[in-house]
Amino acid sequence: MPKLPVFARNLLLAVPVIAAAALAAAHLGDTAGRGWVLPPYAGRGWELLYGINEPGIAYSMPLLSVLMTFADFDPARLLAAVSVSLAFIVLLAHNLGRLRHGMGGGAVYALAIAAVSLALPAPHDPEQVFFTLLILLYLNLEAARESYPGPLASLLSGLALGVTLLVRSTLFLLPPLMAALALAGKARPRKPVLKETALFLFGAYVLLA
Repeated sequence: MPKLPVFARNLLLAVPVIAAAALAAAHLGDTAGRGWVLPPYAGRGWELLYGINEPGIAYSMPLLSVLMTFADFDPARLLAAVSVSLAFIVLLAHNLGRLRHGMGGGAVYALAIAAVSLALPAPHDPEQVFFTLLILLYLNLEAARESYPGPLASLLSGLALGVTLLVRSTLFLLPPLMAALALAGKARPRKPVLKETALFLFGAYVLLA
């Protein structure tokens, strides 16, 4: 049997990935009666944006509170954002697997994360969905930084990690650990590596600050 061309094999692998992303996005179903997503965040986004010193804002991380403000506290809008995020989670997982292990690895990563999403009951916890999306975005940018190191790649990777701290700021010690691991694995001149590390750490903490 003749071997399929590379583009044809890649196309065949892309079909289940796209289908998995669509299924994950459609998994939430009807948004009726989903108002439970509102109470933990209602009003806190405005308090953050206007600099109001209110103890309640410490009960939730800032990103979702601000997103809820922009969504006018509408659960349908929030769940629509979650649905779109689930599709992007699958696609980002696919790209990460592709960068690490080729197109076959990308398909495995995507199908695995889609299976987890479909196995969980709907609706998903919005904060956890956004955190998963942001972590995968960071991992993609970190993989790109490893392949093509430079100041811009380091800054973008740091910013992506920094956004995750707006959802789980208890991980505030993760950036120095990632920077130390990157430094330990570099076989390049020390001066540019230190500059890139400084940009990475700046990006990681500027938003939280």
